[in-house]
Amino acid sequence: MSRHDLTRASYVVSLFCMTLLGGYGVGAEPLQANSSHFPEAESSRIVEGSKVTLQYVATVPGSTGIDYGNVSEFTQGRHEIFPALEQEVVGMKPGEEKKVELSPEEGFGPHDDGKKMNIPKTLLPVGTKAGDVLQNDVGEFATVAELSDTTAVLDYNHPLAGKPLVVQLKILKVENPNAASSVDKLKADQSDRRQGGQEAGEKEMNDMEGGQSKGGTSIKGEVLGVEGDNLLVKAKDGKEVRLQIDETTQKARNIEPGERIEAKVNDQNHALWILSAQAVQDRRNAK
Repeated sequence: MSRHDLTRASYVVSLFCMTLLGGYGVGAEPLQANSSHFPEAESSRIVEGSKVTLQYVATVPGSTGIDYGNVSEFTQGRHEIFPALEQEVVGMKPGEEKKVELSPEEGFGPHDDGKKMNIPKTLLPVGTKAGDVLQNDVGEFATVAELSDTTAVLDYNHPLAGKPLVVQLKILKVENPNAASSVDKLKADQSDRRQGGQEAGEKEMNDMEGGQSKGGTSIKGEVLGVEGDNLLVKAKDGKEVRLQIDETTQKARNIEPGERIEAKVNDQNHALWILSAQAVQDRRNAK
């Protein structure tokens, strides 16, 4: 088939714009109804730049049962799907469904008779029938609209041009552009806090062992419970002691019930520093 004959007055249908309704057939499966759980991490709403996975079924009102169904991915705002659909999905999140009615102008555009052309039948592949969709060397599609003994009429309009569409869609997954960077930042902040706490704890240990921590009493024991800003500790002598902790208390991390700890407290039982007994032992062993 000649490239020249098939590209004259041709209309290039963007494959990207066809992503949502790319292939068509008879009796496509309806949207799957299931009870899949959509994790909280994926429950972000669609915003500009979101990478979206959706399932859809598109039908032509009044058609004889031809519909279009598939799973598609697109990036919101890049016009990889119809702009009218992009506007409709803003703010949706995984698990949500929506029915959208598109006019011909919002879908594949109006049908343009100027995009038809006559060619000799001899340029068509053997066995071509009316209604067949052909593709030339440069990727352009045309529907064989009419076929006679000697000529053929090729229609470069999309097969759904000039037809309204009803799209039933379901959002399967949303990946927002800032999600990964936010997670990385959170991990970095947590690492910094842990590192800062460890350094503070080590400084207190060094001060204690160097005799620089003046005053206060050392308490060792098992944490029985945590009540707000208080730790209930069973000391080595069997007595229960309530330790007060606040933002000035030096500690490497939160202390949990059941842990054995070592702490230094002042005469009001305010903890100056507190570490797990294992951390203290590891520190001393390392020396």
